[in-house]
Amino acid sequence: MEMKKLQSQMASIQSTSGDSNAELGKLRKALDETNHKLDSVSQMYLEKETECEELAKMIREREKLLQDMQGQLNDANKKAAAAAQASTAAVAAATAQGQGSDKELQKEVEKVREEAARTQAEMERLLQLMKMSQEEQNQKDRTIQQLQEYVN
Repeated sequence: MEMKKLQSQMASIQSTSGDSNAELGKLRKALDETNHKLDSVSQMYLEKETECEELAKMIREREKLLQDMQGQLNDANKKAAAAAQASTAAVAAATAQGQGSDKELQKEVEKVREEAARTQAEMERLLQLMKMSQEEQNQKDRTIQQLQEYVN
């Protein structure tokens, strides 16, 4: 709109007289500046449009990834449910076999309990070692800090 106005002013000035060459030069300069601004704005618009397209593409890719992950989670839940059903069925079948296998089950349960107790003891021992190691590290850090303060 501003460009058309400048062009019409230029045309009217050209038709009036040769005295208006200075004014015509000013209008040409203003027209050039307006064209330059228009080019800059157009370039910025194109860059923003490209940026928006890239963001939209990234959003679509992330939505697809989320859908895939949701599908994997659903599959894992189905497998876990199937495994739980199979486990329940196995326990029911073992119970249905009778008293003869009860002693075997009790022995198996006792073995599992013993293993759990050993594992618990080992975990406690490792935790104690870790605490001791942390305390030693803290003591070394304090000693280093004291020595640095002494040197300074």
